[in-house]
Amino acid sequence: MLSPTGLDSDTATGQLLATLFHRWPATSLLQVCNGHPPAPGLQYMDAQQLAASEIHRRVASFQPELIYLRPTDDDPSYTRLCTTIIERSQRPLVTHIMDDWPARAEITPQGAWLRENLRRNIDRAACNLTICDEMSAAYEAVYDRNFTAIHNGIDPDLWQDLPSPPAEPFLLRYSGALAQDMQLQSVSDVASAVARLADDGVDLRLEIYTHPWFLELAEAIGNGHQAIACHPLVPKAAYPALLSSAHAVLVCYNFDDLSRNYTRYSFANKTFECLASGAPVLAYGPQETPSIAYIQRHALGYCVLERDAQSLENALRSLTSTSDRQQIARRARTHALTQANVHDVRNRFEAMLIQAATHGPSGYPRSAAVAVDECAIVYDFLTSRRSIGTMVDVGAHHGAAFARFLGDGWTVHAFEPDPDAFAALSRQYDSRARLILNNLAVTEEDDQQLPMYAAAQSSGISSLVPFHDQHEQRATVRTTRLDSYLAAIEAVQFLKVDTEGYDLMVLRSFPWQRLQPDVVVAEFEDRKTATLGHDHRDIADFLAALDYQVFVSEWHPVERYGVQHQWHRLAAWPCQLRNERAWGNMIAFRQHQEPQAVAAMFDAHITAHNPHVLQRTNPSTADETRFMPSRTHIANHFRIFRNFLRTRRGVISALLVAAAYLAPTVMSALAKATGVMLLSHAGFLVSAICAYHLVAYLLESLRLENVPLENACAHNSTLLQQLRSQITAQSAHEERFTQLQLHQATLEKDLHRLQQQQLEVKQRLPEVLQQIIRLRRELDADS
Repeated sequence: MLSPTGLDSDTATGQLLATLFHRWPATSLLQVCNGHPPAPGLQYMDAQQLAASEIHRRVASFQPELIYLRPTDDDPSYTRLCTTIIERSQRPLVTHIMDDWPARAEITPQGAWLRENLRRNIDRAACNLTICDEMSAAYEAVYDRNFTAIHNGIDPDLWQDLPSPPAEPFLLRYSGALAQDMQLQSVSDVASAVARLADDGVDLRLEIYTHPWFLELAEAIGNGHQAIACHPLVPKAAYPALLSSAHAVLVCYNFDDLSRNYTRYSFANKTFECLASGAPVLAYGPQETPSIAYIQRHALGYCVLERDAQSLENALRSLTSTSDRQQIARRARTHALTQANVHDVRNRFEAMLIQAATHGPSGYPRSAAVAVDECAIVYDFLTSRRSIGTMVDVGAHHGAAFARFLGDGWTVHAFEPDPDAFAALSRQYDSRARLILNNLAVTEEDDQQLPMYAAAQSSGISSLVPFHDQHEQRATVRTTRLDSYLAAIEAVQFLKVDTEGYDLMVLRSFPWQRLQPDVVVAEFEDRKTATLGHDHRDIADFLAALDYQVFVSEWHPVERYGVQHQWHRLAAWPCQLRNERAWGNMIAFRQHQEPQAVAAMFDAHITAHNPHVLQRTNPSTADETRFMPSRTHIANHFRIFRNFLRTRRGVISALLVAAAYLAPTVMSALAKATGVMLLSHAGFLVSAICAYHLVAYLLESLRLENVPLENACAHNSTLLQQLRSQITAQSAHEERFTQLQLHQATLEKDLHRLQQQQLEVKQRLPEVLQQIIRLRRELDADS
């Protein structure tokens, strides 16, 4: 563990680390801290006490399987030490960012280096964690990697049988820091409001519990008023009782721009603790602050979202007088104990660390624009092992998945319930015995009439369950079960399911006792199935329970339907999705397959539109070397060609090429042997006929794969014209752009100067506050 703050130390971060690593064996954890050692009994090295060489020696002797990094900007020398440890150990890395210090680092002298170092660590990490969903979304946009939020959890056993507050006075309690760029001003506002209300006769008290180094500031805020009391933090064991014995608890953040910038992605560890206390919560702070936004979004407390003295006083009056506060408090408590159960948080966190240690790299970033066709991979896999078979395609859309199989002589049973897509499918493919098209929806019930929803954004998201804001009912469709439909079918080699939400129900309707496909592909996307009561885990577990070996082909979260999506990675089940909003396909094999072999199959089909993006990732492990763009390597071209020759199409193409090449030679030899020179000319005719058949056969295959060349050429021509127009427009604005760049450089110089001044003011602020406190005491003494 590389974290400057000690595990289980008396800080918010130390307590969060203690929560997450609570079940980790002490002998399996070694921390490198920086002046803040962990609790007694834990293995650690203090970077302020030991030489770097000794730390490196002990880390090498410890032989870690995984490195957990909490990056900070507190001490650049500590950051350099952590970077060296990571580079020397060459072990899987997990980063966990708990506050938005990169925004603060912009105004520091070494800010550029710290941010670049953070980017390198994020790029090489097997898993990147944040403290809240807002931070994950923002960092994904900046760093082009998946981030997962892991926040504090509540142990239900510690928050049971807690004391109730006294009858009077009404106690409002705040427990936490009084940092100038986080809470100080807002706590001061609340203290002033409490003092005014108390002077007006409201029986109200504010108690502030804070760190020893903030006690003087707390006393200055209270200004000696009898309604405000200041205390040091209570021991951890007494903390639940402290909150529960209050009539209300306070969660607050400052409203100034500096604090807003620093806390815009902060989620207070105490948020769920306050909610679980059973006391109503007063949330005072900017609406965009995640903790405040969370309480408001779920209606878990009283929220004051503007810095307005009257609004704050009204909220306090409402807290002391309304009878529904206990109802709100009970709802907040139930929410916290169910949504932030510490056992669930730990299980999720530990699963991510174990997966990072055993599965290596984090996959392709979104900006690499990587794509892969899972059905093409299955086609190569199956056709290299058998000549023909039967495919069941549920959710055929326009037939792209089954075209290869149909062209190779397979029998295909295709289901497409959307009337428009079915009409296009019927026009695309002629009537033939080996293709059976069904305008039916596959569910767990036969002969039902269900509504079909479609969206203008994409014809590919028609579904029986509305999950898109553009979904409208377009038709009513009849349903069938697969076991009913396949009653007379003796074998199915490939089952492909893509029903935009109903995939699990389709799988449940299949006759597994009688038919066992060699490969099953089923789509998942949790946001589509949330209303149906299941997620991707249920689909994977269902297939695994049938003794299938399941792999997860994970794609980056959908930005917009109807456009090319970006593939992320392949992982063996069980595993944790790198992004909870991800989608993808479960690929299940009846026979055991080595993960390396499955990865190689994917590697042969990967295309990256921006492969240069991958160069910044450190290819330090074998897994990362494997997960690189493959079509530029001659060995992979040989493998692709070899796989092609193993298919029926490849054999036919090879025979036609051989016939076209050998016909002239064979016929010339016959002409010489018989003296009939006409045979020599006939050889060239046979060669031309074979070449013609070869071209016709390949063109028909392309047509079956729904890749019309003329459309591609027209599309490329349109793109080329658009590009020329953009280049022309860019040339016209080049001079203006140069002028703007010069102006921007001047503004950046002025901004840097102002930031330096702001930093100096911020550094002097504690000294000024101390002088104010000293002057106030002198004035009080004089008076």
